[in-house]
Amino acid sequence: MISIKVIRVSFKQNSHLSIFPFNNEHKNDLGKLNGIQLYSFPQPGGFLQATKSGERNIIKYVLSAVKGSTKVIDLFCGSGTISIPLNQITKTICVDSNKAALEGLNKGLKFNKSKHKYEIIHQDLLKRPIEKKLLNEVDTIVLNPPSKGAKNQINEIIKSDVNIVVYVSCNFKTFERDAKVLLSNDFMIDWIKPIDQFPYTNHLEIVAKFVKIR
Repeated sequence: MISIKVIRVSFKQNSHLSIFPFNNEHKNDLGKLNGIQLYSFPQPGGFLQATKSGERNIIKYVLSAVKGSTKVIDLFCGSGTISIPLNQITKTICVDSNKAALEGLNKGLKFNKSKHKYEIIHQDLLKRPIEKKLLNEVDTIVLNPPSKGAKNQINEIIKSDVNIVVYVSCNFKTFERDAKVLLSNDFMIDWIKPIDQFPYTNHLEIVAKFVKIR
């Protein structure tokens, strides 16, 4: 009898391959932060980045962007690829629509001995975005939406008093659409980092830091 736990779903890149879990036993290596090895626990049917190197770069750029923040909200957090490292350095609010992913996130935060307070919220951000009142409780907003982007959520973000938005995107067209809204509402792009984790395609992963200019 053959027992299958995971299936590889990405191109080979520097001997690292992302894996797609069939059960909840899989630990995903997120790398080390301040000498501490971190893991996430993606659930069956859950989402992982296409490559390990891409995943590590996303984490690196996001952590750089939120440096100095005392409380961050991670929108579309999934099983915690970003939330788990974030919680090692700051208080964290984690929001996603996928209950199974949030169960994996909670497991990961406990397994990694979370360093700061955290709150997990189950909410469909595409239909019911987080509103201004809660957004104003944080210093920085991180969002990593699906390819369709985060139009409704962006419209709430521009109503808030938050000065830093970190946007992770796998779709340049919807990123451009959402970025234009931010740029038309007192934000500017501080920096933008392309991550080539989709070999032989015209797709790029993007991490961008927006800051409010007034």
